[in-house]
Amino acid sequence: MVVLAFLAFAGAAAAAPPPPSSTWFVDPESPANQELAHLRAQGRAADAALVERIASQPRFAWFGTFAPADRLRLYVDRATAAGRVPLVAIFNAESRECAAGTHDEARRWYDRAAAAVGSRAAVVAFEPDSLGTIDGVPGTQRRACYKTIRYGVRAFSRLPAASVYVEAGASDWEGAPRMAAKLRRVDVCRAGGVLLNATHADWTTRNIRFGRALDRRLPCGLRILVNSAENGQGPTPRSVARHWCDSRQRYGLGPPPASPTHHANVIFGWVNRPGYTQQCYDAPVRWALYRALNIARRASSREGPR
Repeated sequence: MVVLAFLAFAGAAAAAPPPPSSTWFVDPESPANQELAHLRAQGRAADAALVERIASQPRFAWFGTFAPADRLRLYVDRATAAGRVPLVAIFNAESRECAAGTHDEARRWYDRAAAAVGSRAAVVAFEPDSLGTIDGVPGTQRRACYKTIRYGVRAFSRLPAASVYVEAGASDWEGAPRMAAKLRRVDVCRAGGVLLNATHADWTTRNIRFGRALDRRLPCGLRILVNSAENGQGPTPRSVARHWCDSRQRYGLGPPPASPTHHANVIFGWVNRPGYTQQCYDAPVRWALYRALNIARRASSREGPR
């Protein structure tokens, strides 16, 4: 047991530290940036100013088996050519995808995606919602999902210049003891980082406390990435039906991406792309101007409730 703990700690120690947010890539080809150019061309100054709140910030680009790994390589190529660090979200094992997918195919995709990043610097948000939703996968398939996620964690953790953050739920989801056990099953200490609040809007400070609680239960000294893309107004009250779904458009942009922050071993990132719709009320997930304007109007850099 001592040997295993030591190996886990050693794997975390080798993980690349996060690069400063001043070096993160703002993709001029993203829907937000294209929308901004379109609004300016139309002379819609007020709407353009709101969309610029999103377009001016570095945001994560999402990739999975729904997109060829070559598309990821092109994105990383463009970021590197611009002298910037790409922000990559790997989305391949949320419960629906994991239960329905072919695990051999998923593992091959992980290998190709990791090769696409290669030795270049990157910040990787690994598998948003995967461990949070894994309990919804039937038993036999669930074990296979854990193995597939662990395979991906190992593949990306081998990248010499990638800072990897493994999905770990959110402060308003399940408790730290249960999530810590899941993280052990996927070898989180190889990556040394956890991703919190990926598709949620709970306050940043609550997620930091949750991350510290996870850290106390794991042997590797975790780095924490909090998604702050949509939590400027905090979460919808649990008394509201389907509180996890923002069909009422009450979310707001949260604290801007930052690395480092004034919290030790914590960075903020816009992982869940602001301006995109949600599967729960306006599928398919896509960029939508109405969503972008609403979330930008309600922007706040507050990290917690007043």
